[in-house]
Amino acid sequence: MNSAVTLVNRGQRPAYFDQLAATVEEIGRLQWLLRQVITLADDAPGLTDEQLRDRLAALGAVQVCHPGTTPPRSPSWCGRCE
Repeated sequence: MNSAVTLVNRGQRPAYFDQLAATVEEIGRLQWLLRQVITLADDAPGLTDEQLRDRLAALGAVQVCHPGTTPPRSPSWCGRCE
């Protein structure tokens, strides 16, 4: 079995942890988006075409409004997403 260990130099640690934190935040944002898409897919049969379009537009807007951040939990958004 081969294994490798990568050591981070002291001078690189802050940048490494910043990158790690940004990656974790991006994963959280993508998980949130996936949950919203799954919920929308579950709700779709009971929605009118207009309601479905509105909810899809809202998901698109939140991705433009909050790039690289975890969007607000509530569909009331943040006031910038309207």
